Amino acid sequence: MKLVLALVALVFTVLSSSSSFAANRIALVIGNDAYLHLRADNQLERAGTDAAAVGNALESIGFEVLRGHNLARREMLQMIRRLREAVRPGDIALVFYAGHGVAIEGTNYLLPTDIRPSTESRIAEAAIPETRIEQDLLEAGARTGILILDACRNNPFPPTARSIGRSRGLASSRETPGIFKMFSAGTGQVAIETLGTGDDDPNSLFTRVLLGELVKPEQSLIDLTYAVKGRVLDLSGGRQSPAYYDGGFANDVYLAGRAEAVVATVQPAPTLLAPPVLPAPPPQEVPVAPAAPVAPPATATRPEPPALPCTGASAHFAVAQKLGTRAALEAHLGFYGACPYAPFAQSLLEGLGTVAAPQALLAAPPEVEGAARVARARQAVADCDRLAASDADRRRGIRGVAFAAIDTARAIPACEAAVAARPDDARLQFQFGRALEASGTRPGDVAAAYRRSADLGFALAQFSLGSLHAAGKGVPRDYAEAVTLFRKAAEHELPAAENALAGMYERGLGVPPDVTAALIWYERAAANGHLAAHGNAARILTGNVFGKTTHFARAADHWRAAAAAGDTDAALKLAVAIRDGQVAPRSGEEMMESFDAAARTGRADALLALAEMHLDRRHFRDALDLAYRAYDIASEADIATENGWPPLQFLSASLIVKVVRQARTLPRSHREYETFRKDFAGAGFRRFTVPATCAGTRIAFSVYAWDWSRDTDMVTPQLEWLEKARSCSVPDGIATSFRKAFELARERNLGYGELIADTLREARKAPAGDTVDMARDTP
Repeated sequence: MKLVLALVALVFTVLSSSSSFAANRIALVIGNDAYLHLRADNQLERAGTDAAAVGNALESIGFEVLRGHNLARREMLQMIRRLREAVRPGDIALVFYAGHGVAIEGTNYLLPTDIRPSTESRIAEAAIPETRIEQDLLEAGARTGILILDACRNNPFPPTARSIGRSRGLASSRETPGIFKMFSAGTGQVAIETLGTGDDDPNSLFTRVLLGELVKPEQSLIDLTYAVKGRVLDLSGGRQSPAYYDGGFANDVYLAGRAEAVVATVQPAPTLLAPPVLPAPPPQEVPVAPAAPVAPPATATRPEPPALPCTGASAHFAVAQKLGTRAALEAHLGFYGACPYAPFAQSLLEGLGTVAAPQALLAAPPEVEGAARVARARQAVADCDRLAASDADRRRGIRGVAFAAIDTARAIPACEAAVAARPDDARLQFQFGRALEASGTRPGDVAAAYRRSADLGFALAQFSLGSLHAAGKGVPRDYAEAVTLFRKAAEHELPAAENALAGMYERGLGVPPDVTAALIWYERAAANGHLAAHGNAARILTGNVFGKTTHFARAADHWRAAAAAGDTDAALKLAVAIRDGQVAPRSGEEMMESFDAAARTGRADALLALAEMHLDRRHFRDALDLAYRAYDIASEADIATENGWPPLQFLSASLIVKVVRQARTLPRSHREYETFRKDFAGAGFRRFTVPATCAGTRIAFSVYAWDWSRDTDMVTPQLEWLEKARSCSVPDGIATSFRKAFELARERNLGYGELIADTLREARKAPAGDTVDMARDTP
């Protein structure tokens, strides 16, 4: 009886492994036909009904279907993200898209409904690349990824000085292992919507044919494709020939199932018993090698079993390994002789010798050469993940390690062993590079590891390698290559890459300067959770870069979002904008609450702003306390910090004198107060704008000069602060001119501010641009 139960259990394993229904099946169906910014004659009539009909057909054969109709870019990305999150390793995932698409430089792009006619580069940034969907399916671990695009319409964009992609249809695609792709028409062809005035079918030609084939059982994916292709070709009179790109598995996938009973053709040996519960090693951790030919025993009379797809090999090998019998191992080699576990089954079989031992059913499995190696490899992968994974790797499901906290002495050998065992694992290659970079050694190996991972499509590696090229660290400085890599990573919605790409556009590094493109990418990064991108976007919106118009209301949304996430600089900027009447507050307390949020972190400039507000309200005691706190923080701060900006001392001391005079109250120290009054009160306070370079970008920077009794000027420390706190620089002649002007003013007893105004005009050779007041904004 045990023998019969075991036989039934193993046959069930083979059946479930070979059936297309063994995995979960999920589909994303999108139909876009109403485009907001395209002409009426470029709107589509059937894309929405096509998508709805395909979704219904897929549901009828067991797919879970996610649906979208007339989706803008953000909504399309959200739906793609939902699909990616729903797919589990081993699932069948299908994407059907009906709508407009264009080909730009050999890449096909799906167009969201909010696309605007523009240049090729802008359209490519605003559209969804076909490769983005492919990569998401592969990274989610889908066993079978299917992409069906009914997007081969006429180019919807009007002719311009530079044409947008090809005028008809999509470009030819490339085969992607693991992804099957079908296009409604061939390269350069246009999909036919209707066969003429008498054609009342609500669906386009391709879709109506596809609907009939989708639900047919006993038809493999490749057979379905041939049927659709032939029927569309006939109905169109040869004008439309659907194209397909086989990812290497189309013969093994049956979307509507298989009616035949596989058990009728499977003849396993009667000694193959029921599988115990064993964790099977993942196939990707076993090196693939061609199976050695196995000669059947002399007494064998059973027919050769049919070869099956490798999807059931893991479970079958676990049973055969546990049983350890000749019949079980031969059965595995017969069914799965070309699959990854075949070499191990062959080793086990050879270890049995020539004597069959069908009775040794409970014996422990023999030692297998390579089993220890597999175990070591698995441990190395686990150690590499534990020691060097990044928190930004959103698909890992493990806790990452901060870059500065990587234990490089342990992480490097662990990751080196992991990539040796699994050289095509993009995540492990990235983590190996990350550990090397954290060690500060082997810069060439850092770039090589990132490059291997980036070439496999890993977004974090693309961003990291782009950062190396932008900085010239371990590789030649190459801004164009950095832009290319940042863009690839940004297509995967990696916030850091989106922010970095925006910075390249803003500074004109590797691409022509384009503040509009910079703003688009900053706002995308901000929407995806990049905190600094909010401030970067707000800087552009309020920087008069769009002419006289500023966008403070839109910038305020960014400041509010960043402040809610704990960005005190954003809270301060929002409070100042409300105070200055540039932003309407959402409540009567928003300004004070924003100042308080920044002040609680010890920002001297925020404390000063609060002190001024309390003084205006005649809250003298509060104003004086806050001014003293600001002065103490500023006077003790390191020059390389925000609070180390030298004018903060002048401003806070001047405010203390002002409060004491108006309130007629006592200062905390008369001697200190007299020093403040002598050095700061009534001093000539002048602001000058000088050119500075920060991260390759020319900006205007404000410095302040005033007359006081000290023997050193306060402009030189401001330039020092600019270098140390902001990593910026000014032309060499600027600092020298300020020092000479101060010396001359002291020698002749002249007003420093007035004298330096003349001197600075000669020293400043580059255009300064717009004034930036450091007390309220920073470069």
